[in-house]
Amino acid sequence: MSHRDKAPPGPSGPSISSDRILVGRERELRILRDFLDETATRGATLVVSGEPGVGKSALLEGAVARANDLGHQVVRAAGAEFEVDVTFATLKQLLGPFLGLMHPRSTE
Repeated sequence: MSHRDKAPPGPSGPSISSDRILVGRERELRILRDFLDETATRGATLVVSGEPGVGKSALLEGAVARANDLGHQVVRAAGAEFEVDVTFATLKQLLGPFLGLMHPRSTE
């Protein structure tokens, strides 16, 4: 469960962003906060998994807010069950907007 009370941001509290606290998720919030703080200096991947309804989306919303607070650019995609047979559908959704920004490599 979550509520939107103002909370002081900082490394010691459970808050992942300056305006959101997820009650009872201190361990997960700390993992996400530490992960996001470290991504400024190195690339990394973090998998958030769990049964439906356990709060993955709420944790990710908090992570997005924290990433925005840190000045990171956030890119999102959501897979759909009907796309299960479409190879790399979510990856295409995620990277599609960037294809026009890419410069072709010279084969010379």
